[in-house]
Amino acid sequence: MAHCDGSFMPRGSAGFVVYAGSRKIAARSEILEGLGVTASVCEYVALIRVLEYLIERGLTERAITIRADFKPMVDHLSGRAPVRSEHLVPLYLKAKELVGRFTNLVLEWTPRLLNNGADQVARRGLRD
Repeated sequence: MAHCDGSFMPRGSAGFVVYAGSRKIAARSEILEGLGVTASVCEYVALIRVLEYLIERGLTERAITIRADFKPMVDHLSGRAPVRSEHLVPLYLKAKELVGRFTNLVLEWTPRLLNNGADQVARRGLRD
């Protein structure tokens, strides 16, 4: 199981937490700066980073659930909603390509309050 989240205030960050059962095995954050960084961009980058992390560790054949509190992204990648913001299209395409490498991956929306671990990791980068 993994959780990912982006944060934006006034610069952005992306973070994720990976669990094996109830044990936290990884927590990463990244600062995102520059023109075009938005809260939505931060959310997509968080998802892309956790997918890359899982791929690098050879976990594409495992049953994995990733939870995110950014419902539009979950809806985009599940085909329930189109990507309407042009600046998100490259990130959407990258995330879709990475998701396609997994044999049993589920991307779920979770309420923000239940995504607190990833939110704290993303915000940690902004405080450092």
